[in-house]
Amino acid sequence: MKRIFISLMALIVATGIWAESVKEVRQLNKQTVEVTFQDGNVTTFDFYSPNIVRLFCDPNGGIVRNPVATPPADILAPHARKHAKVSIINNSEKAIVKAEGGISLEIDKATGLLTLVNKEGKTVMKQTSPLSFAKGGYDMQLGMLQDEYFYGGGVQNGRFSHRGERISIVNTNSWTDGGVCSPAPFYWSTAGY
Repeated sequence: MKRIFISLMALIVATGIWAESVKEVRQLNKQTVEVTFQDGNVTTFDFYSPNIVRLFCDPNGGIVRNPVATPPADILAPHARKHAKVSIINNSEKAIVKAEGGISLEIDKATGLLTLVNKEGKTVMKQTSPLSFAKGGYDMQLGMLQDEYFYGGGVQNGRFSHRGERISIVNTNSWTDGGVCSPAPFYWSTAGY
């Protein structure tokens, strides 16, 4: 089974909820699409390949950029971008961002919620509530298939499978049960992403 990779890069310096209807969906270049919401918030979908997409949003505005690290470091893998070409299909209810030979992202225009569909047409991820931003973090809630399990997030002490759980991907510097001592902002699902 081919895996789908999603990276959510959110710069958090403000609070709020991304709960607006979609104002505009426009293509910036052959692999990047920008979604503007009614309140002016923007999310960018940057495809690195037909099955790898990076979502970028900053409540204070700004364009896609690399994360800042202290001390300075190249956080993103160099030369990671492969051939990707996307197109937009718009109708009155949703905008579909389709990667040629790969995944589709469906954006509900009334709610701004996101659904990820694999190239076989199967829904593998569905957002259940809008992104919520708070100082120092964000909250993204996803639906769960009946037989789906989640793994990852770095060292989540005392936990292996995260089905039905909320995990924090932040260094609590605690090695005890429930602590997070080595966070990683990635997880995977048995649904195929």
